[in-house]
Amino acid sequence: FPEKLMKILSTDGVEDMITWLPHGHAFTIVNPKAFTSQILPRYFQKTKFTSFTRKLSRWGFVRYSRGTYRHKWFQRDNACLCLRMRCVWNKKPAVATRQNPKHD
Repeated sequence: FPEKLMKILSTDGVEDMITWLPHGHAFTIVNPKAFTSQILPRYFQKTKFTSFTRKLSRWGFVRYSRGTYRHKWFQRDNACLCLRMRCVWNKKPAVATRQNPKHD
């Protein structure tokens, strides 16, 4: 996922939909509707914007303003850093059975 996102951000002609911020440590989705209809189907199986944002969250991206995301290992001109990133699956913990304290 991070490698695909890096490829998207380095593609010419997508700046009106998704672009790096000037410092290169975050990116912003400028036009979510255009991004959803033109970029998502080209690169991903899931083509809903909410699915994309959930995936960003699972990969550890933090939204710090509307449509703007960052991750400490996702930086422009430093693609090798994103190889350190890992997807985190939040599985619900198994329900523990409550034991009777009188029998412990």
